[in-house]
Amino acid sequence: MQAHSPQSVMSVGQAVRTQRFTTLYLASLIGVFVPFVHLTPYAIDHGVSGTIAVWLLGAIGVGSTVGRFFLGDIADKMGRERFLVAMYIGMAASFAIWAVSSSFYPLALFAIVFGLFYGGWVAILPAVVVDLFGARQAGRIIGVLYTSVAIGTLIGPCAAGFTYDVSHSYFIPIAASVASNVIAAIIIAMAAYRAAALKAGR
Repeated sequence: MQAHSPQSVMSVGQAVRTQRFTTLYLASLIGVFVPFVHLTPYAIDHGVSGTIAVWLLGAIGVGSTVGRFFLGDIADKMGRERFLVAMYIGMAASFAIWAVSSSFYPLALFAIVFGLFYGGWVAILPAVVVDLFGARQAGRIIGVLYTSVAIGTLIGPCAAGFTYDVSHSYFIPIAASVASNVIAAIIIAMAAYRAAALKAGR
């Protein structure tokens, strides 16, 4: 892997060969989109009517909108990579609400809380890319990075559905979502720590 200063301006080819890009790519493979596909069926399975259960997706949207527009100041104060780590941890923690919920209002609470951290994640990821690789090729770099999101979007909900069909329970998909978000937080935090240590040692 090539080593570059976080403030350097890189081409797409340079960026994708760095360890920092690899770390972001792996972190973005997480199963963020499992609730978008499976939260409504879960609610219906627990006795919530279909016409009401679909509102849970709207609740995710509300939380996401708040996260995108109102968490920016926090990111600037705590540092963007730290904020990204916090968003992963927040999403992981929010799944605990889903795990113990079996009626509409607790599930709506999960949807809003998850949406809040999801929105913060969506908003901060491009800014982190600019911080690490520069603004000149940021659009292209983000485009390459988001292929990992597409892969995660395809695999995560499908794997969750297959697991549910086999086990007749959402416990494993929820637990896997928690674990994947925690792992993403750890690898981003470790990469940031290593980069700071290298910078301090120069």
